[in-house]
Amino acid sequence: MLLCFSFMGIFHEISKAFYRSSRPQKAPKPQKPSKPQELLPFTPMASWNLPEPPEKDSKAQIEAYQSWVYACATIRAQKLATISLFLNKKQPNGEMQEIEKHEVLDLLYSVNQFCTFYDLIELTSLYLDLAGEAFWWLLRDSSGKIVQIYPYLAPNQMDIATSSTEFIKGYVYNVPGTTQKIPFEIKDIIHFKYANPLNPYRGLSPVKAADLAISSDREASIYNWRFFKNSAVPAGVLMTEKILDDNTYQRIKAQWDSAHKGTNNAFRVAILEAGTKYENMGLGQKELEFLEGRKLNRDEILSMFRVPKSMIGLTEDVNRANAEATIAMFQEHVIMPNMRKLVSYLNEFLLKPNYEEGLFFDFDNPTQGNQEMELAYYQNGLANGWLSPNEIRQWEGLDPIDGGDSVYLPFSLQSYGIAPQKKKRDYLMKYRARTTQEKMYDLIRPAVQKKLKQISPVKKKNEERKILWAYPEKMLIAFHKAKIQKTDAEEKLMRGKLKKEFQRQEEEILRQLNQKSLSDIDFNAEEEQELFVKIFNPIFEEFYKTHGEDALKIIGLEGFEISPKVRQTIKTQVANFADDINKTTADKIKTQLQEGLDEGESIPEMGERIREIFKSATVNRSQIIARTEVSKAVGESSQEAWEQSGVVEKKQWFTALDERVCEICEPLHGEIAALDGTFSGDDLFGDVEAEPAHISCRCSTVPIVESK
Repeated sequence: MLLCFSFMGIFHEISKAFYRSSRPQKAPKPQKPSKPQELLPFTPMASWNLPEPPEKDSKAQIEAYQSWVYACATIRAQKLATISLFLNKKQPNGEMQEIEKHEVLDLLYSVNQFCTFYDLIELTSLYLDLAGEAFWWLLRDSSGKIVQIYPYLAPNQMDIATSSTEFIKGYVYNVPGTTQKIPFEIKDIIHFKYANPLNPYRGLSPVKAADLAISSDREASIYNWRFFKNSAVPAGVLMTEKILDDNTYQRIKAQWDSAHKGTNNAFRVAILEAGTKYENMGLGQKELEFLEGRKLNRDEILSMFRVPKSMIGLTEDVNRANAEATIAMFQEHVIMPNMRKLVSYLNEFLLKPNYEEGLFFDFDNPTQGNQEMELAYYQNGLANGWLSPNEIRQWEGLDPIDGGDSVYLPFSLQSYGIAPQKKKRDYLMKYRARTTQEKMYDLIRPAVQKKLKQISPVKKKNEERKILWAYPEKMLIAFHKAKIQKTDAEEKLMRGKLKKEFQRQEEEILRQLNQKSLSDIDFNAEEEQELFVKIFNPIFEEFYKTHGEDALKIIGLEGFEISPKVRQTIKTQVANFADDINKTTADKIKTQLQEGLDEGESIPEMGERIREIFKSATVNRSQIIARTEVSKAVGESSQEAWEQSGVVEKKQWFTALDERVCEICEPLHGEIAALDGTFSGDDLFGDVEAEPAHISCRCSTVPIVESK
């Protein structure tokens, strides 16, 4: 039995703290409608012709942790525990950014007060290899945040609860040595398992697959041990023609056992009484070929675990060349897949349901390349002009050198260009998590599908309707954060364009200031407006298209149309903001020049006034303009998308839910309005149809789908 079972007392105390009725109770939250449960066409148990989840048989497998099984399972666990994890986040522009500080990293590297990250992975690997499955208990605080991980759940003590409508409904742990049963929700357990074609609920371990070889080796080992324990030579018979009385028989037997039984008396000379003969009645170890038999069992066990002999210190039939080759294959074909499996579980069942969107784990490749082949590869690339020195230095972890990005023709060694840079890291895991829009659509899918069937030219008035959905606050927060990430990138793009145009305008005014009289300085706001429209119209069209598609994805649709109506909306928005910007700039220039003239300032002093105007424009005005106009594009395109869908009739206001929420937006949070209606604004800004409610507004609107 594994050492970890000694933690059951600790586990028992923790379970009482988290599951007893004495646990502090929070105020009950309002019940939210759950997702409609669709009946499966057939149950998972029925598809395997199982009346119920089969009985667990993992205890005996765990107890096989000795001899060659111990050697194989231990080396696999130790290798897996050396995994080098790193956390990535997908950015709005599609690029990956490594996250060095995050609460999930703190969780994994300070698992609990008894366990390190290495221990966690090592124990998980041992359970998988011995029992085919392992369980992590995710301990949460009162807010639902995961604060600790406990891997000390023996697989043979865990029951899986099922139903006719759910593959797995929950878990029940039978605390060893007690009658206590502890229920767990699915969200609190991560169930690692090896694939088992005979049982969809439980894993299949290498120990189970190698059952006969392990049992045979164990029996042979026991037999061999008993031989040395009981006799120094194979069992035989002492024979005499005389009839022995009981006392003589007992005396001869005691003398023989005392002189020859046990390993300490092996091969001692025997002296027999007159007329007594020894006859060997069995075969010796050589004849039975125990050694060869055990080697066959050993090799079968090693093949089941796919562990090469060199990994556990066996040197027979092993030389340096084939040892290095088999170790490299072990890393690539055993450890690498196990690492990939582990990380996929962490991405799917730890990150995805518990942390913000866009996060995923990856790991460093544990395989080591052939050094001679790599050197030949580098040499060939340099000699034939398809690799640059800096590419090689980057792969080897070295800093780039000046001129190292050039590649050369082999016949003249003349530079013919700069080699495109490859990504610094090759990602072994791909980011495939569902988007927030897809998750939100799952909640309203039945209503959308029903509504699509109900669409007709004639709509009944004054009909009682019931809202069939309610987005969880956590999901709305994730949706809002995802939108902010995307709009932040768009705002950055727009600020860059504005900054460039402001710099151009500044240079032109300063040029005129140095060459013309003040009365001849001309800032043509109308011409500038036309130029701004030409620059920003295609940019805003892309904004509308992107966010229109996002708005449709929430309700499970696609195909946002840039219709003539949408093009006119875009044209109007761009024209208005271009007109406002340039009229404001023209007014500021006129005002500052007049003030400078009144003060009798010189041309350089006038120039400083102009520079201050455009400095404020590039730093402050551009940021406010970009945020407001991008938010307006999001609101307008979402509104248009939901009108195009034909299934959305209402919308709901959602604020950022942080300390920066203003007095204008806070009262709007949660307010519902008709799709073509308005939200109640304040006296200054008035009612609003969609975000933004004011300058620099950070709010969102989400769709409501209703059905009869």
